[in-house]
Amino acid sequence: MFVRALHAELPSCITIVASNHPELDGTPTGDGLWLETFVPSRPNVDEIVSRLAELLRRGIDGGTAPWQLTRPISRTIDYLHTHLREGLTVERLAAATGISGSHLAHLFRAETGMTVRDYLTRVRIEVAKDLLCTTDEKLASIAARVGFFDASHLVRVFRKVKGASPNTYRRRQHGETPKIAKLSMIDGSLEE
Repeated sequence: MFVRALHAELPSCITIVASNHPELDGTPTGDGLWLETFVPSRPNVDEIVSRLAELLRRGIDGGTAPWQLTRPISRTIDYLHTHLREGLTVERLAAATGISGSHLAHLFRAETGMTVRDYLTRVRIEVAKDLLCTTDEKLASIAARVGFFDASHLVRVFRKVKGASPNTYRRRQHGETPKIAKLSMIDGSLEE
């Protein structure tokens, strides 16, 4: 099974499964599949973000050392997840939480081990990955749904984080091999 093969290849990674496969429907978390969480059927973006928040709160090291979050940071993460599509800044998150931006930045890094921006980027990329795999939406639509400025911003950040463009990622997930164009040395034309 794919989940077992994935776990064997990447044992320390968090695994989230979203499936409408009858064998997996109702599978309890970790039932011999090394799942951190299971999302039945095709979830909406809010459900995926909620599950990611739950996992990230437990810790980024595979769940062995859960985060001990103070109330301001917990509130910040909750606000961030419910307003993911909006243009979020540390100052806006701080205002929503009721503390200063510099204090929020300091607390967030101390409690989570990452900056607010890194956390936000991580969540947006994970949701974008899911949308790339489960929908045929255009990049501009996905970018808007997860809070990137536009499709080119999504492409830039996605390539930096995942090492491939969103379209390449989507093709790989669907089992397609990328088309390679060959340049003809005779007339300079492109052939597929």
